[in-house]
Amino acid sequence: MNNVRMEYYTASYCGPCRSVRPFIQELQNDGWNIEIIDSDQNRDRVIANQIAGIPTFIIYSNGVQVNRFSGARPKAAILNELYKASGI
Repeated sequence: MNNVRMEYYTASYCGPCRSVRPFIQELQNDGWNIEIIDSDQNRDRVIANQIAGIPTFIIYSNGVQVNRFSGARPKAAILNELYKASGI
């Protein structure tokens, strides 16, 4: 868990982003290292990470990108990807 970090690219106007955000915050509260990035406020990062749609999730393990996916997913699916990245 400590070696895994996820970036969650979102925007206030995005309906799917709003549906995912509550359980992303639950995962943060459970100890997962998740950074919520407002795409409108962080255009440089959006461009640098080639974010084409939102929500987009980028998962890193030990600083290396190991997974990337876009679109709203159920909490269980996102948690499964975090577990896979952490080797649990």
